[in-house]
Amino acid sequence: MISETDLPAIERRLLAASGDRWELDTDDGITVVRIESNDGRSHFMRVTRESEPAGADDVRFIAGARRDLERLVRTVRAVSPPLTGEEIKDMEVRCSRASPGPWRVFLEHEGGLGGCDVIQVTEGEEPDLYLWVGDDLAPSADFELVGDARQDIPNLIAAVLEKELLSLLTEDYYGLWEAEIHLPVGRQRLRETIVSVLEQKLAEWFVRSHDTADAVALSQMQENPPDLEDPTAWSVPGLNDTQFLLAATRAGENAYYGRGDPPGR
Repeated sequence: MISETDLPAIERRLLAASGDRWELDTDDGITVVRIESNDGRSHFMRVTRESEPAGADDVRFIAGARRDLERLVRTVRAVSPPLTGEEIKDMEVRCSRASPGPWRVFLEHEGGLGGCDVIQVTEGEEPDLYLWVGDDLAPSADFELVGDARQDIPNLIAAVLEKELLSLLTEDYYGLWEAEIHLPVGRQRLRETIVSVLEQKLAEWFVRSHDTADAVALSQMQENPPDLEDPTAWSVPGLNDTQFLLAATRAGENAYYGRGDPPGR
């Protein structure tokens, strides 16, 4: 899951960025970011790759970055309702269509790259990205928010999904078919989330020989875990079929509830 130290850093970047809201807009036929303030003022921020206008998908990602980050941070902090499957899908589409990460920020006051603020895209394999307000570069805080957002948003989405999965697994045993119902984010995305919590030892597999039997940790048995790539593993089992179930470990419970107890179920 995302580190607790990451959230305050993201919140500081959000507070420092220009205006109060960023929206997608057009100016003279060019896709731009409209930055709005609560006092009614607004201005455009242009995005270029070197001297050419950036593609619409990069601008769309940047325009949505502030809103997405604010929503994700509130969800991770449990101060707003859980994200819907549609919200997650929209965020992931914006990420997937933007230029590949990582995006790396170089700021002038830290030496810059060529002496000015710039965002290096895909380890420098693509043209650098610049943010402009009129004929001047945008404030450094906007460069920081945008450059880090390319990594922050996917990481926060993963953290949100892990937390939502753990909210299930801390209360009961769940089969894959049940998890898919409660977390309707698509099987591939759910598969990645399950693999992540298992690798972090936040959850483990249990086996129940039939519907009314006690669940036993898979680690105590001579059984292999289900193949998450096998569609039949996601099917609803019969009453007398062996069931593979997920549950949180002690470490998973601690991560979900914010406790510092030693790991181990």
